[in-house]
This record gives sequence, C-alpha cells and structure tokens, in this order.
Amino acid sequence: MDTENIFKDRLNAGDLLYGGWAGMGSTVATEILGYAGFDWVLIDGEHGNNDLSSFVTQLLALNTGPAATRYYGVDGGRIRSWIKRGKEGFEFI
Repeated sequence: MDTENIFKDRLNAGDLLYGGWAGMGSTVATEILGYAGFDWVLIDGEHGNNDLSSFVTQLLALNTGPAATRYYGVDGGRIRSWIKRGKEGFEFI
C-alpha cells in the first residue's frame, strides 16, 4: 500500500523547508513546534534531554506533520523500535 509523502515530494521538488529542533524533552514544547508552522520537527536524543519514553509522547504530540528522530548509538533493537513508530526519518549518531 503506497501512501503519499508530502514531505518527500516537496524535498524532491527542491522546495525550501523550514524545521524546528526539539531537545527539551517536553511534550508541550514539541507540540507548540508542531503547530508553529514548521515543515518538519526533529526530536533530538543526542544533545537534547530526551529518552525513549519522551520520544514516544513527543511523537504523539506531533501529529501535525513530519517528524524525524535523532538518537545517539546504534543497535538493532533501537532501530527496530523507531521503525515501528513509523516516523519519516531517523538519524543515528
């Protein structure tokens, strides 16, 4: 089943996309970023105050548009965990 990916389509079209960086570990702050009109929001787990549980609540708060996650360290279990959440992008450092 194919689903439309407006974010990817706009990137491929060369559109300039603006984003926000969520590093506070706050669901409320991340939700505000989601409603602020950004084209994407990245939830930072490398430099920010985030862990697996705060990622989940923030991803739920970002039902307004594309979200990517950035997490320090790579292992198979962590990667599977993020893929199951179905967000648009992942960056593992």
